[in-house]
Amino acid sequence: MSLVDASLINVETCRLCSYQYEFQLPNGKAVIVLCGRPQKPVYKAVSYLWENTKALTLACRKCSATKTIPMRDADKLWNILNFVRGGSKIWLDALSIDQDDPKDLAAQLAVMGNIYRDAKVVSVMLPVEDKEAYEQLKQLAITADEIVKRKEEFGIVAPWTRKWDPGSRVPPSVSELASKYYELFRQWESDTSKWNYWSRAWTFQEWTMAAEIDIAWEGIPNHGGLQNIKNVIVSAASTLGQWRMQNFKIPCPGSGSVLMAQIAVRAEVSKSLNLFRMHFPFQNFLIADEVEDGAELRRRTTLSPMHSISSGTSVEIFKDDPRKEPNLRRLLGLALTAMSISKRQARYEADLVHCWASMCNIKYEYDKDDTVAMALQKVVTALRKAGIQIFNFHANCWGGETDLAFMEYAVAMKHGQWASGAYMFGAPVFVGRVDTLTHIRHCLEQMEQPAVLLRSCDVTLQRVEKAIVNSSVIFEDTTGLLSAFSCLVSGAADGQEVMDVMEGLEKLLNETTVASPAQLGKHSLIPVSISCQDSGVNLDFEAWGVCPSHSDATKLFVARESLNGTLVLATPLDGDKAQILAYLNMTHQRHGTYLIKIDENGIADIVFQKPDPFLLEALTSTDFSAGPKPVDPDLMAMLRVPGLGLMDALDEASDVQLQLGNMRWRVA
Repeated sequence: MSLVDASLINVETCRLCSYQYEFQLPNGKAVIVLCGRPQKPVYKAVSYLWENTKALTLACRKCSATKTIPMRDADKLWNILNFVRGGSKIWLDALSIDQDDPKDLAAQLAVMGNIYRDAKVVSVMLPVEDKEAYEQLKQLAITADEIVKRKEEFGIVAPWTRKWDPGSRVPPSVSELASKYYELFRQWESDTSKWNYWSRAWTFQEWTMAAEIDIAWEGIPNHGGLQNIKNVIVSAASTLGQWRMQNFKIPCPGSGSVLMAQIAVRAEVSKSLNLFRMHFPFQNFLIADEVEDGAELRRRTTLSPMHSISSGTSVEIFKDDPRKEPNLRRLLGLALTAMSISKRQARYEADLVHCWASMCNIKYEYDKDDTVAMALQKVVTALRKAGIQIFNFHANCWGGETDLAFMEYAVAMKHGQWASGAYMFGAPVFVGRVDTLTHIRHCLEQMEQPAVLLRSCDVTLQRVEKAIVNSSVIFEDTTGLLSAFSCLVSGAADGQEVMDVMEGLEKLLNETTVASPAQLGKHSLIPVSISCQDSGVNLDFEAWGVCPSHSDATKLFVARESLNGTLVLATPLDGDKAQILAYLNMTHQRHGTYLIKIDENGIADIVFQKPDPFLLEALTSTDFSAGPKPVDPDLMAMLRVPGLGLMDALDEASDVQLQLGNMRWRVA
């Protein structure tokens, strides 16, 4: 039976007379719904699914005005009001935004991120269909609460010492509690995508920005729920991470290096914390890559040297970029990471972009009738104007401004070659580095014809001299493709910590042959050899791109595009126009695949490092009188470079210059 007469709901005050709605609950207490963007009062923001709405009529006792609001039914509204409890001031979008005023709607949608971020708590009402989600969250929160209450025990190798009633149950050990917590979270991670609340675009934003969360399920008659679950779940994850780092098992003598064991545990903890961050985003619970700007991230993506140059072994990022906006970068990292956990739906296509853009307070011309591609181009343009460098990985739009695969590259990726399954440092769109096999898979998914979008700027190309475009290899020629790509990969895999990217590529090609064989015939690998100089000495390195198979490789040239300074493969068109067909990459077994970025003078933002052959011979000799003893044999074997701490054995080329020509084109 309905709680109220569905045709009319009485309120004590309304927007017209008091600029707030006052509802009287059955217990005599009042709930105040604020109108407009909340300013000073402490308030709760409500998050729920609109579902199929109808017009409900509110009648004001004070001024006799009536107002219709969108809501599934009166029961839904009273369920929400009882859940937030009497005495609360709340922001509830159906009422707080004047749905009949386009200006108020646009103004508040633009600052939705602030509204939910500034709320003391976000009250989440799960729909009836999401009962299982509520039950899982309940168990996760209860276990997290026990971990936090017993926090002092984690990291201390000692038996349970707290006094308890002998008649009560024996509390679980910290190891048992940790195992239970991780198992509950794995179940949660596995099931999230099937629940209705986590499938909507706007609820994602509300869950993500919440400083704290109270949560209830609509099917609970007494409107009970769980309070303050976000902090406790995140705190428990952080506690367990520290505990695992402090109490990892030291390898038995002869079974492995202590340093290698520490590296493995650190990678596993990092992977775990990233997963918690994705599902329970929290601004004070940040992984390192969220607190730095993109240029700093790009510098830090390698702890050891990366790539080959002539007979050498490596390269690492080093150049700086003065453009940065760390606060916006932090919000972007938070929003895009959380957005990636499940496929989202929205009434309007444009809202699939606007939900995270408004969360970050990105100012752009929102139009609900925009396609996803149009909305994305507007937002990416706004981000670049704000000083955020956004890298493109695919030439899937005319004009060279926007990569429609942005969302696929907007979060940190798992490194496919790391046995630990750890995440790579930084999101590809911000650092220009990507997991190799993931990138190749997306290359094979690109459409043959680029999309047409309205342009916001002109991108130009400047030819790179002394760059040789080699013969293309179509992907359906698996044998030829593997042979060609093996010549483009630097570094070595040990088969234990670092898996061979060539084995992964062969598996990917075989899977694609079975699932979508036509895709392999649509794309070709283009190997490229590029010459550069260091102090007058000529050096060479290898790069690659993926182009449509109908491309004429004899007409392709290497150029620097003006938007980000990355190297591309392009083909000339009529007059002074050219089309970008692919972005060039460099690949390393351990570190993944990088875009190649140079400045206006041709200086690369990479540090090439070449081993001194005489020192290398001394370092690897069994006669240690010939030189210092390598530091950690296991680590050396894994990295296939002189041991960490012996980098003074390498000859560094830090201002490597490519030769830019005079020929320029406008990107078509």
